[in-house]
Amino acid sequence: MDGQSIEPERWASEAAVDRAVESRRRRHHLESQLSEETGLAGVLRSSVVRGARIELSTTGPGIAGTVVTVGGDHLALDSGTHTHLVALAAVTAVHLATPIPTGAGAEARADHNGATLTEILSDLRATDTEVHLRWAPDGSCRGTVTSVGPDVVTVSRPGSGTGVYHVVLAHLVSVTFAGVGRPQLW
Repeated sequence: MDGQSIEPERWASEAAVDRAVESRRRRHHLESQLSEETGLAGVLRSSVVRGARIELSTTGPGIAGTVVTVGGDHLALDSGTHTHLVALAAVTAVHLATPIPTGAGAEARADHNGATLTEILSDLRATDTEVHLRWAPDGSCRGTVTSVGPDVVTVSRPGSGTGVYHVVLAHLVSVTFAGVGRPQLW
């Protein structure tokens, strides 16, 4: 045998290993995709595509409306008169009046630009938009965002005598503000 010929047994063995690796890679990709689509964010993205009205149970008060977008750590819900930004970590259940298909084949094309609540709160600070913050288990305040740190948002209501609230972002349930359809915020 010359040095350039391939040994059939070795070639077959290497080809079998390559097929096994590719098979595992495909299976992992499909399992990962299915997990994403059937998880909370996937259910919420499916409701965006279909414009379905949902009711959320959260670690704070419940909220109902139509999901506008699903971000990296939150969802935006349109209640008809207000926009509610709800931390995904605060969602305990989603109620859909009409079942929405999820999983393989569901067209979950919702906007998911990866924006975080911290980024959106910073945008709200820049626009002086009045917000209503709710945090777990049952706290709330109204005012304008005056600063956003890595783990706390500061809200004040100048002239109201109610002082300043420093809300720990890890306990934030929702941010509500007047108006809907403010895409510049996300």
